[in-house]
Amino acid sequence: MTDFVRGRLYFIKDEFFEVVGEKYLKINKRDTQRPHYYAFRDSFTGLLWVIPCSSQIEKYKKIIENKEKNGRKHNHIQIIKVSGIEQAFLFQDMFPILEKYIKNPYIKQNAFMEIRDPKKIFAIDKNAKEIIKLMRHGVKFTPTQPDSVRIEKIMIEESNKDAAK
Repeated sequence: MTDFVRGRLYFIKDEFFEVVGEKYLKINKRDTQRPHYYAFRDSFTGLLWVIPCSSQIEKYKKIIENKEKNGRKHNHIQIIKVSGIEQAFLFQDMFPILEKYIKNPYIKQNAFMEIRDPKKIFAIDKNAKEIIKLMRHGVKFTPTQPDSVRIEKIMIEESNKDAAK
């Protein structure tokens, strides 16, 4: 099992996707380690929440631009630099996992893909917690948004079973 380090990007084991059976999750690509995720711990449940990251920056910049033109909030999609490389953080698609489902950290050119600036980490975590609160109140950001609340229940049950062993 990989030890979780705050600010790093990770890959998730295929087993997780099989366990939760969620049709809207972006499952692992067969021949590459994608997608990758930013992870943070939810102090309320103890679960890790993971935010899918995309390298399709232009696509998401256009979405953000359109939302801004229409006077709509876009905190559920943000462009954030990780190890100097822009990533689209898809907060609307985040979901919780247990630490045992982390496959490995994302390493590029022998270095961890990570955010080291504590202020940036705090801002990401704060935004994510606001989005989670909205999700727990039934807010849907997209028609293809994963059912994170259902996944959270599955992960809490599994965590409780693991703790009872």
